[in-house]
Amino acid sequence: MNKTDKKIILVVDDDADVRDSIFLYLNEIEDYSVFTYDGASEVMDKIQKGNIDVVLTDIVMPEISGIELLEKIHQFNSQIPVILMTGFADLDIAIAAIKKGF
Repeated sequence: MNKTDKKIILVVDDDADVRDSIFLYLNEIEDYSVFTYDGASEVMDKIQKGNIDVVLTDIVMPEISGIELLEKIHQFNSQIPVILMTGFADLDIAIAAIKKGF
């Protein structure tokens, strides 16, 4: 499999340690190319330019929330899977995401 055949995963988290940990773990899988971002604006540029297979995003971020990012991604392409993750156990956030149909 050459580099262009790899699935593309975007990881978005404002915490560098979390980004680096996820990158190190996923980058070991030969079938994936992993790109990390600390904010949403760069991610949307990447999504609009290429074939993204999945996005992993933190929910609680300073620029925009992961839920808002998910909405922006799905406005552009509703077929891109987005996995929401958080270090904060907040039932209200989970309920908000479910009510939005995600």
